[in-house]
Amino acid sequence: MFTQGGLNSGFAASVFRYPEERACVILLNNFENAGPFLARIGNDLTAILFGEKYELPSEPVVVKVDPKIYDGYVGEYEFGPNRILSVTREGDKLFAQRTGTPRAEMFPESENKFFLNIADVRFVFLKDEAGTVNGMILLANGQEMKGNKIK
Repeated sequence: MFTQGGLNSGFAASVFRYPEERACVILLNNFENAGPFLARIGNDLTAILFGEKYELPSEPVVVKVDPKIYDGYVGEYEFGPNRILSVTREGDKLFAQRTGTPRAEMFPESENKFFLNIADVRFVFLKDEAGTVNGMILLANGQEMKGNKIK
């Protein structure tokens, strides 16, 4: 399998090529931030093409939680060198912002699970035995990354 993706102002593309099977999946989109969606869609279309198992994405449902818990989530989470995700609170809303990107509102699925409505990204806040938030799991593009709370 060979894959190639590309982004340009206002445009995103991904190609999944399977020369031995004489098959190719090409995805074009006129939304430049669609890269994460294209990867997932490409993987799912490839699974369909080859009769493999795939899972349709489910729409997350916003639940009501006490915004007081948000204070424990506010801070910075490190996912690697120079890979910091900041979580901030404004009133009854929680926001995520990776260095160099615009901030996005986080919506609660449960008391410790949140999602973005602009991308296929989910967050799970982790607590230690004392109930203090000490980390986060970030689920994006079919990958799971753990970050430690550093501030």
